[in-house]
Amino acid sequence: MKFNINAPLLKACINRIQGGLGGITLAAQSIKIKAESGQVSLYTNNIKIGYTYVIGCPGVSEEGEAVVDGASLTRFINASVSEEITIYKEGDFLYIRDGRRKVNLGTIPSSEFFVPYIVEEIIAEVDLASFKIMLKSSVHMTSSNNTIFDGIYMDGKMVAATDQMKAVILPFESSMEDNIILTKEAAKEIMKMSSEEKISLRSNGSFLTIESVGEESTLSLSMQLVAGNYPDLNKFKEITNYSDYVTLGIEEAYSEINYISLISDNTEQVCRMSVSDEGTIVFEANAHLGTNKLRTELDFDLLSAVVPEENFVFNFKVSNMLSMLRSIKEFSEASFFDNSNFKIYFGSNERPIRLETDGLYQFLSAIRSFD
Repeated sequence: MKFNINAPLLKACINRIQGGLGGITLAAQSIKIKAESGQVSLYTNNIKIGYTYVIGCPGVSEEGEAVVDGASLTRFINASVSEEITIYKEGDFLYIRDGRRKVNLGTIPSSEFFVPYIVEEIIAEVDLASFKIMLKSSVHMTSSNNTIFDGIYMDGKMVAATDQMKAVILPFESSMEDNIILTKEAAKEIMKMSSEEKISLRSNGSFLTIESVGEESTLSLSMQLVAGNYPDLNKFKEITNYSDYVTLGIEEAYSEINYISLISDNTEQVCRMSVSDEGTIVFEANAHLGTNKLRTELDFDLLSAVVPEENFVFNFKVSNMLSMLRSIKEFSEASFFDNSNFKIYFGSNERPIRLETDGLYQFLSAIRSFD
């Protein structure tokens, strides 16, 4: 194997496929390079996420392939100062020549590296820019418990996520007939892709593949899907079909909850929210070191609210509310909806509340104690 290639192009390509590195095996930490007539292919695959990057390369003089440590190759390529570098394999070593510089890397057998599986069956065509907005808002609602709740659910009508304490539903029409559950790691890789008008989602029920085709390159992202049955989050809409609500500014509410998280004991503590018929919503938590109670409040317009005669009190984890408001904030900033406000719907003090703005529904379960 031997080829000359544009160094800035190779840098960009190798850095783009870093999400496929990692894992307990040497192969999962490696990058495979394959040179053929007129093109060079780069592969990473940690089983859960795999990349295939095919780039045009007229400088291929000898065909072949090599598998090398991904971190080392990335460092050497990023350190290049030339416009063009030469890469070739001799025996068990891969050599990189950058002007007068020359480094070599040990290789591992190609048979130990599994090339990412690329699914061919198209299940839906989606607008990538909108899809990325949905995923970005959903990631905040996933858990980290190595369960199905680590994933993001998608079907032909919505994108949704929950960690069993908080949840989000984003209406998203697509041609998908079945459903898939993405890992949040996969969602973060999708969000790195360049937005195009439409992309094809390809799935066989176990893997999802998304391709981005350029003038001289093709990037394929293959992701392992989460197995299992996701809970029906539409039931949250049924049990939170309340008539009482208040309207708050997104920026103002986010600022107040973020303030509480910064100066309170910790973000995992419980905060009390109370709503009065005088047009004020109050948040209370323990101040830093527990020396005093922290209290902050927001005014709301009674004309844009329906509040009960008696005060409504709701207890929640600061970290949960902060994640939800961050999700609303990022969704509103990135989406085509012109949102500056959101509504909090509430019923009894021990039932979940519903946060709603154009294009997004959120739900938060109550915490039954407050110190």
